Amino acid sequence: MIFNTSTAFNIQKKDVKFLDAGIHEDVSLEKVRHDKSPNGNKFIEFTFGKDGTFMTHTEYEPTKFPDQTDVEFEKKVNTQVARILQIMEAYYSRDQLSFTADSFDTFASWVTTLMNSVDKEALVRLKIVYGMNGYTTLPKYAVYTFIEPMTVSSSDSKISKLGIDTFVRPEQGDKEEEAIAAESVFSSMPQSTAEQASAPF
Repeated sequence: MIFNTSTAFNIQKKDVKFLDAGIHEDVSLEKVRHDKSPNGNKFIEFTFGKDGTFMTHTEYEPTKFPDQTDVEFEKKVNTQVARILQIMEAYYSRDQLSFTADSFDTFASWVTTLMNSVDKEALVRLKIVYGMNGYTTLPKYAVYTFIEPMTVSSSDSKISKLGIDTFVRPEQGDKEEEAIAAESVFSSMPQSTAEQASAPF
């Protein structure tokens, strides 16, 4: 095993600057992709950028939990589709977005194809918030506006900061583990073992 600083200095850094939470103007769509995570979860990923900073928003294939009714699951799927359509409507008219799919893969392929065909010079106004995991993302709701084309003037913008939005990163401190007093460990050992453990050699 060799610890070589000269070799280590040759490693190229791949730093990425992220867009902070807030309402941003003149944001561009960088790319959209449809893929599967190492755990096998299918997703659609949207990447937006501005001045060398980026924000990635991921939509995973909806999962129906055992205690979830068909009505509840359908509402979950419809909310996701509405949220994705809001992104798409910043670039397409509603009559261009008529589509029905019987699987997430089919829907995701349609979304990816259309979104990667948009004019990348078209800029949008975008609301970015912090998710529960402490990373920036788009809001999870669909009933409030979070994206609109820059052709909408600031005075006519429907995007606003809401009480349900998180613009300050949630603290993600290390969880402190409960300390165990040494005497309690030794007291639970057989006498001979405890004597050996406390010996200085």
